[in-house]
Amino acid sequence: MTAIKPIKNRRVVAVAAETYPINEQCAVPDCTEAADDPHHCFPRSAIGGDSYFVSITFDSYEEAVEALGKNAGVTDVGGLGWVSGPVPHAIGLCRPHHNIIEAAKAKIVLEGGVWTYWESNDQHDGLKEFAERGELNPQPGSTRGGKKRPRLKGDERRKRRTISLRVPDDSENGGEVWDETIDRAKERLVDAELYEANATIPAYETVIAGLNDWLNTPLQSDTDTGR
Repeated sequence: MTAIKPIKNRRVVAVAAETYPINEQCAVPDCTEAADDPHHCFPRSAIGGDSYFVSITFDSYEEAVEALGKNAGVTDVGGLGWVSGPVPHAIGLCRPHHNIIEAAKAKIVLEGGVWTYWESNDQHDGLKEFAERGELNPQPGSTRGGKKRPRLKGDERRKRRTISLRVPDDSENGGEVWDETIDRAKERLVDAELYEANATIPAYETVIAGLNDWLNTPLQSDTDTGR
């Protein structure tokens, strides 16, 4: 079985370029095992080569930003589309994680310029439900990532679930406001020395920390009534 591509776009080709050093520790967020070999996030059979870099052609600038982020380095090529510069996509993984990605039981997703790791739970009728486990640490093209904590196993491992959050998308871009606010909150957690500067801070922990801080801060109405 072929690994799932990071984005739905099929206009992705290998770019002739030198390789770069691969991270020594598996890039899966909470894995501390050694990286055995490089994994090409875009399957080599789909890009026509084994280069560590790819170029992606998008139908619109908005589509490019969705995949590569606000600083997407793309060029409008008349009659062709918006073409990206070289995008690194090779990353070091341990053999077990490499195997489940190749078996399509996990996937790496590129969204907003960030590579994230997702794992699936096999559902009835052969369907899969993927849950995000966090950002690759490090990201493709880099050998240095934030400090990791070993993943708990068995009864010690916390069960996780994915929930959806509705955001406004009419007079304001709720998704953009959410992302910017989460990023600001993560910076506060780093400033407070609750996390290291390069740590991967889950959105859940960020939101819970912010809510607890708010709940522990007296409101003006509480002060007025002597609560």
